[in-house]
Amino acid sequence: MKARIITAVLAASALLFTAEVNAQTIDKAAQDKAVKEAKAEAKQLEKEGYKVPVGKNALTEQFEESAKASAATDADGAPYYFMARATATGASYPAASMSASNAAKTDMAAQVQKHISAILDNRVKKNATTADNAAAVKSFVNASKSVINNSLGSAVKYVEIYRTLDNGSTEAMVTIGLDKRTAVEAAVKAMKKTLDEDAEDLIKELDGIL
Repeated sequence: MKARIITAVLAASALLFTAEVNAQTIDKAAQDKAVKEAKAEAKQLEKEGYKVPVGKNALTEQFEESAKASAATDADGAPYYFMARATATGASYPAASMSASNAAKTDMAAQVQKHISAILDNRVKKNATTADNAAAVKSFVNASKSVINNSLGSAVKYVEIYRTLDNGSTEAMVTIGLDKRTAVEAAVKAMKKTLDEDAEDLIKELDGIL
């Protein structure tokens, strides 16, 4: 019975530690500055003819929420979220919005790849893996951009706005965000699904990223 209690306490402690490591922190001054700048940008974009689709939050509100997410950091002071913005034009709003969303996801996928590469470099420094193993994983990750891109379906759209250009086409702007841990976990899970069971070493290295 004592052993079970100790095990339960250790498990709870581990979960608490994980939550603390992954928790986001808010620098009020930095957030206020980001929100102020976001409001100014929103006003300028409104002057340039941008507006929001029916049913979406006001343009300024969208930019405020996006700014707050961008200003959030983790325990190490690094950005808590991957954020990506893109604009695209199309014959209609749905077409332009879809193109902008896809471009933003492609941008975010590249950020995820870069982040995983940094994690692998850190694992080498800590002797958690070898340089050769890290290089092999990096090569695999770099070749998996489309897989990573498709794994980012849970990204949140913070900004969805558009305007009609002089030539009659529509220009859409989209900003998406996703916390780093969720993004990396989704990417690793998706990449592992593309591997055969006999790729044990590569699977083990991917698990080590988490």
